[in-house]
Amino acid sequence: MEKDLNISEGYSMNYLIYAIFIIGFGLAMIYFNWMIAILILFVGIALLFTKSGVIFSADLKKFKSYKSFFGLTIGYSFQSSDFNKVKLKYTNETTNIFSQGVARDIRARTYDIVLTKSTNQKSTLHEFTEYKLAEKTFNIFVEKLGYEGVNKLAEIQSANLRKRKRGR
Repeated sequence: MEKDLNISEGYSMNYLIYAIFIIGFGLAMIYFNWMIAILILFVGIALLFTKSGVIFSADLKKFKSYKSFFGLTIGYSFQSSDFNKVKLKYTNETTNIFSQGVARDIRARTYDIVLTKSTNQKSTLHEFTEYKLAEKTFNIFVEKLGYEGVNKLAEIQSANLRKRKRGR
């Protein structure tokens, strides 16, 4: 029996800030009620150790974007026959934070897998933080499932390369 194909990003830091606040609140609650504090600490630790990724079934008829903590996996399942196009999209977001006269830039880079149905309804399957994993997922959709694929990051990179060659 073939195993499911799991493309795991490992521990996701998407909930790091929330986890720190919840753990801090749980530690403060120890003073008032230790039983409630233990529950709050458990939730904070669960958020801290959240894993994320995409699982393809062995026969490639279903796939699922998931979040997993302590063995409990939740996510959305999709039928591969429902979609016909896939796009690998590069997102670069910057936020400026001004605090006490100091400006800080926070930058988030993600590689999004966006699926499109024949009715042009789009669904974002997963936001990867590593390009290699996003590209591996994209290639499964294009090569093994036969989806029409557009790699926006590759288009940006080739356009930048053409600009550099023209500048010489």
